[in-house]
Amino acid sequence: MIKILRKIKFVGALVNTLLIKALLVVVYVFGVGVVAIIARLVGKKFFDSDGWEPLRITSHERDMF
Repeated sequence: MIKILRKIKFVGALVNTLLIKALLVVVYVFGVGVVAIIARLVGKKFFDSDGWEPLRITSHERDMF
């Protein structure tokens, strides 16, 4: 009886560890994805289709700063 309980406890601990690791991986991947999306949006806002050439700032936009 005690051996069975020990085995259940061990399997439970193992499953717990695997779940926590899986959750960390999911959170990490999700976080990287969100950062990439934000970076892409910010990049589109400040750069034109080439992705490197900054857009010309018009006089109206310069007045806003």
